[in-house]
Amino acid sequence: MTTYNPVVAGQAIVAGLKKLTPVLPVHSEEAADIPYAERKSWSCYWLVDPLDGTKEFIKRNGEFTVNIALIDNGIPVMGVVYAPVLDVCYYATQGAGAFVQLSKSKAKPITVKPHVQGKPVKVVASRSHSDARTTELLEQLGEFESISMGSSLKFCLVAEGVANFYPRLGPTMEWDTAAAHAIAGLAGVAVLTAALFAATVGVVYVAIRRSGVPAPIAFAFGFLTLILTAIHLHPRPHMFTTALLAVFSLVLLEVRRGAPRRWLLALPVLMAAWVNLHGGFLVGFILLGVFASDAVVRWTRDRQSAESRTMSLVLLATLAACLLVSLANPAGWRVWPHAIGYLRLTWLIDFTQEYKSPDFHNTLVKIFLLSLLLGTGVLGLVRSRIDPLGLGLWLLFMAFALHSVRNVPLFAVVCMPWLASWTCQALRERPDGRGMRFWNWAVGVQRADTLVVGWPVALLALLLLTRVAVAPGWKDEFAFAPDVFPVAAVAELQSSNFVPPGPVYNEFRWGGYLLYAWPEVPVFIDGQTDFYGEKLTQEYRGIRFIEPGWRLRLRERNVAWVMVPPTAPLAGALALLDDWDLRYSDSTAVVWVRKN
Repeated sequence: MTTYNPVVAGQAIVAGLKKLTPVLPVHSEEAADIPYAERKSWSCYWLVDPLDGTKEFIKRNGEFTVNIALIDNGIPVMGVVYAPVLDVCYYATQGAGAFVQLSKSKAKPITVKPHVQGKPVKVVASRSHSDARTTELLEQLGEFESISMGSSLKFCLVAEGVANFYPRLGPTMEWDTAAAHAIAGLAGVAVLTAALFAATVGVVYVAIRRSGVPAPIAFAFGFLTLILTAIHLHPRPHMFTTALLAVFSLVLLEVRRGAPRRWLLALPVLMAAWVNLHGGFLVGFILLGVFASDAVVRWTRDRQSAESRTMSLVLLATLAACLLVSLANPAGWRVWPHAIGYLRLTWLIDFTQEYKSPDFHNTLVKIFLLSLLLGTGVLGLVRSRIDPLGLGLWLLFMAFALHSVRNVPLFAVVCMPWLASWTCQALRERPDGRGMRFWNWAVGVQRADTLVVGWPVALLALLLLTRVAVAPGWKDEFAFAPDVFPVAAVAELQSSNFVPPGPVYNEFRWGGYLLYAWPEVPVFIDGQTDFYGEKLTQEYRGIRFIEPGWRLRLRERNVAWVMVPPTAPLAGALALLDDWDLRYSDSTAVVWVRKN
């Protein structure tokens, strides 16, 4: 486009943004001389690059873009990447998903697509910034297909699912990446969740196979692990706990079977990350403590065994090293009383749905019940001695799972290798010979497993999850469901320049969404009840269900507006009062604002 003038375009964009939002500053590449000392105090601002892809502009290949992003507390929450010559526009807003619009055609939702195992990785590379480090990195990928593209269009191809990977090892500037980051953000969360889920199931499958279980039987128990792990499958940090627990279990089992003890060196390293990712790091100490206790008991029974003594000391040293590295977190030693103290808050735990016992009327939970019955039956059929460690872990993690449904995946990753091993033991000991014939058949067909090195269940888990995430007609985009979260309500209030008159009272399960979609609004409460405490959570419940004193509590908290589902008792009560106005209403949310 020979008529495109980036300087004039930049001036026009800045002028338009200042007219649209006079209170928000605008930072662009053309005005990069604004001192950081001034910019660092900006909590919300526009970031503009009127010409991304200068070399593409000079070459006249049409692959340059105009990038505009809205930055809120350091996070791109809205982005537009427009290629004038190609007449293609990519855009996204936090909570609403990402879209592409070609010329004047209707915009279409776009999603990141995972790499399909066995096919070349689709790499989108820069036309103008390739270097030796990038070439070396790409060689490590194995087989790949290269797509050359300039400017921020590379990010957009990944967000659209056309490419799997964009390597950029050289320096870049915020105006080059902010708009594209906004377009790809939520999709990355979904894909990370899928990857953690698949990795967890894959590690458990490897643990089962390493226990001497033939591939067909291991596949069945791996699939059972997949189902049980899906009982508490959400894009939240607890997915790290499930995955890391599976790795801890695999390492400890392998060392106990005779693998090099240096494998244990990985556990303190993993614990250093775990303690900073999720409070569930406690379960790693429980598992390590059980293995250490088992080793100590075996040593006390055989004082002459140098192997038992060494194993006991090594496991105790690993436990001490994990304890030491657990202090490397922002809270230091206080992370321990915080994590343990929350378990004593019985009212909060009873209030939180995921801490309640499993609902055996739920289909997936019925499969958990069947796994317990299977374990009971198998243990009854095994005639030889049961390993006390396996039995102890089964009973301990079964108790955890029966106490809280969120612990069912932890039960699966720790106990399925043991259940699979016991099942094979029971088959070989059947007196009628049928079990042995099935065992021989399973051993005979396991050669196929050597072709995939133990990852078919992991691949299946990834494909199932991503299929649900991207299938047309089921979930066209990575976004918050508008029938579950107040997506339309927030969008309408923001677009109408609604200024919150004061503190808000919000639905408990919407707190996280409001923090994400409207971060400048301090929520009344969200799912992190361990930070809010029992007193405030009890106040929340009393207000929502209009228990005696609810109006006084609203005034004491200076609540000026309310966002709750229309079915909430509070919504019905406010409709009967003269000092509240209905500001917004749909089938998901109602917004009431206090008069005066």
